[in-house]
Amino acid sequence: MLPSTFAGARRYAAGFVAALFLGGCVLSDKPFYSESSVITPLVTDGTWQRLERDGKPNEAWVFKGNEVTTTDEDGHSYGFTVTWFQVNGTTFMDTEPLPRTGELPAGEAYWLFHNAPFHMVSRVEVAEDRLRVRPLQFNHFNKATESRPVAPGTIHRDYATIVFDADSAVWADFLARHAADDAVFPADSEIVFVRQ
Repeated sequence: MLPSTFAGARRYAAGFVAALFLGGCVLSDKPFYSESSVITPLVTDGTWQRLERDGKPNEAWVFKGNEVTTTDEDGHSYGFTVTWFQVNGTTFMDTEPLPRTGELPAGEAYWLFHNAPFHMVSRVEVAEDRLRVRPLQFNHFNKATESRPVAPGTIHRDYATIVFDADSAVWADFLARHAADDAVFPADSEIVFVRQ
């Protein structure tokens, strides 16, 4: 279903372009959270290092308030605004990209390539000085919503899904039903940070 307004059409076109470049992602033009579900951050301000899949340390990210940022070796910055929220006792983070100052870096597709003007959601867990972030994955999301779509305005591409006009109540219902589903939030997409 295509939006009827010019602004809606522009948003839809931006979503289509984002779907081409953000493999494995589920994006939303509206937040995944309601104001009543927002909580204080699970981690304190400070520097956290992202680990590679093999456990080796990679770039450092600064968590400060509701922003998470990093700077590459050329001085270019990348980052997100983060809203921490809970649905039925499970904690999530809704992220939106901040303006970046350089070209797209190579590396973790979700964390570094999230630069389209859309919301993304991840299930999070904090244990001691380790933060585990599991993004909502498009292929399992698509299967989970085949018989019960989240919203009629949805783009399905080969490697991404963009959802339009799903409000926070719709997302809360979906997240409540699938929060513990490790297929929808799979371990193989997990991003791990350790406090420096």
